[in-house]
Amino acid sequence: MARPREFDEAEVLDSALKVFWAKGYEATSLADIEEATGLGRASLYAAFSDKEGLFTKVLERFDRRYDGLDAILASGPTVRAGFERLFDEWFKLNCTGDGPRGCLMQLAAQTGGGDLPKVKALIGEATARTEGSFRAALDRAKASGELPPGANTKMLARYVAVGMQGLSSAARAGLGKRDLRPIAARLVASTFADVDHAAAEAE
Repeated sequence: MARPREFDEAEVLDSALKVFWAKGYEATSLADIEEATGLGRASLYAAFSDKEGLFTKVLERFDRRYDGLDAILASGPTVRAGFERLFDEWFKLNCTGDGPRGCLMQLAAQTGGGDLPKVKALIGEATARTEGSFRAALDRAKASGELPPGANTKMLARYVAVGMQGLSSAARAGLGKRDLRPIAARLVASTFADVDHAAAEAE
């Protein structure tokens, strides 16, 4: 009979998350993880198979921070207000003053994790889900008149997602909220500018 685990998996994943977030996938060694979690290598392998397996679990846990995305986008009196609130939450999660900055999902893609099949699939699913949420919100804005009739909501959803990735890279490079908040505000403003965004829908 297999012995029961003698550790709290959530605590271990949170400890490993901090290390991966600070160093990136490739630069994080098993010794770093052992030190951060207090677990020996045998226990880590028994629980998560290998470093990739642990990192995948860490990313899944990190991604759950965005479970309320649709609710945030729908929480304002307008869709634009929902996007503004979304960026407020994004800064709280990814631009703290006393820890790693930038989105761990994007960092994973930039530091070797994106080459791992399971991680690559997870990042792709998260990206598609995020863009889908953005597009659904922008479709509501189009229906309500916040966006012009010819607005290309598919393109605009990707525009916001790519802009968010840019904010993440800038945060990772050291820019703080004071520098980045005006850029986020401009991103939202340009998304809802009263112009015809590339005319017809691209399906």
